[in-house]
Amino acid sequence: MSYAIRQIGLPDRHLLFDAVARFSASGDDGAPVDRRRLEDGATAFVADTRSFAFVVVRGDELVGWAWGQRVRRPDGPEWALLERLEVAESDRRRGVGGLLLDAVVAHARQVGCSELVGLFVGTDEAAVALTRSAGGSHDDGLRARWVFPLPL
Repeated sequence: MSYAIRQIGLPDRHLLFDAVARFSASGDDGAPVDRRRLEDGATAFVADTRSFAFVVVRGDELVGWAWGQRVRRPDGPEWALLERLEVAESDRRRGVGGLLLDAVVAHARQVGCSELVGLFVGTDEAAVALTRSAGGSHDDGLRARWVFPLPL
């Protein structure tokens, strides 16, 4: 069976709900994802023209997703920030990650971004290979995320 990639828009935001449910069993704080909060957040996310999300399906099954946003830098150019790219374990090493990354790169070019930055690229062999195969560079061993809960 073949894979199909779809960019998420308002009419099919349910695919974003499904991706969060499949790949994020809990929210960033570790609590179970609240369905109402998810629906509100996903709707606002896809309505925001600076946000982007893609999913890959095999038949009726969602097997991967990627999402991010465009950010304007103070020195002028916009970057596309790839926040997350995940593929179901059963579909890894079958080109799904490449489909997602190609879609994100094409989107970033289409909207005029000067760079695509994957801030939290994994350090496992598959993530590094995918990054390099797409022409990106990876700082081996670098993986950092700072979270500041608000209000401080």
